[in-house]
Amino acid sequence: MTQTNRSSIGKLLLILTLSFLAIGGAYYYHTQHRPVFWMQGPISEYDSARDKQEILQLFKTDLYWLSANPEYDAAYMLDNRAPGGDSRHAGQMQIKVLRDNDAFVGFVAYYKKTADEGFLNFVCVKPEMRGKHYAEKLMKYAEDDFRAQGVHRIKLLTRTINHRARALYTRMGYTVTSIDEVGGFVYYTKAL
Repeated sequence: MTQTNRSSIGKLLLILTLSFLAIGGAYYYHTQHRPVFWMQGPISEYDSARDKQEILQLFKTDLYWLSANPEYDAAYMLDNRAPGGDSRHAGQMQIKVLRDNDAFVGFVAYYKKTADEGFLNFVCVKPEMRGKHYAEKLMKYAEDDFRAQGVHRIKLLTRTINHRARALYTRMGYTVTSIDEVGGFVYYTKAL
């Protein structure tokens, strides 16, 4: 074997060794330092027997943040899958629940308002579970579902003083379309 061949084989072995080390390092980093939301449980269809009381409890404790209507009937929404008690859209509300190790974490509720527009009504996570990217995971699920349904634009709204939600919506690519200073609401849209 010539000196040139040995040198080429040595370089090839060095490149292969470095490649394997880089892949191994990336794998280790990914498995040890990945964001929390990669470790969360699955999102599933709302099951009244399993999830209703948990969601009603969220409405009881967080009604101010979830609805402008202090008389909002969350049980009606859940039982009829109708946004805002609107019987014209009965049966159309999609309600998905996130669980982690079979414990209820939160939910997202949304519906297809027109052929190409969706409305995200609620995304809510239990107070003790917040700050772990659960709301982001729920919203991404709803966005993917909307895309599959042919929706090209999503709308939502929140209170102007709901700074955590507003930061989340901005981070996820939603833009402010209007602000109702009198009512205290900010309206968002995202093109899919």
